[in-house]
Amino acid sequence: YTSAADVTATAEITNTAPTVDTLRVSDKAYTADLYTSSGILPAIGADLVVHINGQITDLNGEADIASSTLALVFHRTTSTNTCTADKNDCYRITTCDTDFTTGDDTQISYNCEVPLAYWIDATDAASDYASDTWTSYLTVNDIASAQGTLSATIEVNSLLALNIPTVIDYSTRSLGEQSSSTTNVETILSQRGNTKADVEVSGTVMNCSVLGSLSIAAQKWSLTDTGFASSTTLTDALVATARNINLRTDDANELAASLYWNIGIPTSGVKGQCTGANTIAIVAQQQAVVQYTVTVDDRFANGFVFSTPMSALVNEGETATFTISNDPEEPYPFNVYVACGSETLRHTTYTPVVLTLVTEPITADCVITLESTAF
Repeated sequence: YTSAADVTATAEITNTAPTVDTLRVSDKAYTADLYTSSGILPAIGADLVVHINGQITDLNGEADIASSTLALVFHRTTSTNTCTADKNDCYRITTCDTDFTTGDDTQISYNCEVPLAYWIDATDAASDYASDTWTSYLTVNDIASAQGTLSATIEVNSLLALNIPTVIDYSTRSLGEQSSSTTNVETILSQRGNTKADVEVSGTVMNCSVLGSLSIAAQKWSLTDTGFASSTTLTDALVATARNINLRTDDANELAASLYWNIGIPTSGVKGQCTGANTIAIVAQQQAVVQYTVTVDDRFANGFVFSTPMSALVNEGETATFTISNDPEEPYPFNVYVACGSETLRHTTYTPVVLTLVTEPITADCVITLESTAF
């Protein structure tokens, strides 16, 4: 006896995690990479929206991709992908767009918009973070919570930009008048880039519409709110002001500094509207470097050992760590004197010390003296 029967065949397909196949950085959604080879240059005084986009594959089918789990961390590499959101060094994006119509039935495209602030930390060779880069770190899960990731690095370029005034208006002045701290003109210099900046100033003769002219020396400038007599005379050659507008680090508040302008009117020989041309030139602020020298009191025991060089260069604001080995049974107290120009700091200790050698502005090299107090 023979017969035919239907036999059920079954197979369970295991889950595989999605893969992030590509990661591009562009100026438009879903488009080819634009910035990786050249780096990202921020926009002057405004956000620059970059589009980090690419393709995701899930061999279990595109429907298996949980697109709502797409997340991007764009961070300065040393800040790591666990960083706290901050417009200097960490951008966390939790909402990205997807397109299920591209590729085959296992692929989707994604696009994450990242609005980069103009004060984002630069990492190019001219920046304070030249040894660092920026990393795009993308994660996505499937419906079974299996995760795929991809990361790529890129540079953010330095942008030198300040918002400077278009006019210095001394308004109406009398013959023989010299402006004071209450009648000078304040100009606000606002940081609009991600590079430390200084300004240089120069001027020209101010010709008057009715009679005479005002010499270049009739104008003066100052870093503080002071009057004509205490200010610096303007010249026809650019002069560095040491105004030093630093990097913005506050997401909520702009960074700005003031430059004050004063004018002295002759007692005779001028009348009318006087007009000239002042130049305010923006230059990158150079990293200040000082020499420090360590001198040692003769009364120190031979057993003291210093971990730092006896003389070296230190960047502005940097700290130098002095680790001094001492007799563990009977440690000697000692004074540490740090003299930078006219300022001297004293620190008495039995233990290793960390000293901030310099603060802005730099006025002189530093001498560090270690003096035993045990004798």
